[in-house]
Amino acid sequence: MKGNHRGPSATGHPRQPRELRDLQDSLLRLEPEHAIENRTLFRTAFQMAMERTVAADALAELHDLLECYAPAWYTLEQHERLESALRLLGRG
Repeated sequence: MKGNHRGPSATGHPRQPRELRDLQDSLLRLEPEHAIENRTLFRTAFQMAMERTVAADALAELHDLLECYAPAWYTLEQHERLESALRLLGRG
């Protein structure tokens, strides 16, 4: 069964998660005197979101391989854990 994960954009960079865009919009509305803190917060959030995206892409790819080849050691419990993790990451 093929996963429905989103891969890199046409530019080769991971897509920006909606939550990150919402955070960026919120930070832009804050007072100018907090600009440095806002930039630092956004940079940290962006890095975390990109790391999460890379990890989610790798997990989705592993899921596709396991579903395709169905090794004998791949149990129903492992399958359900993987499906749950993908749902948590918005990929299931």
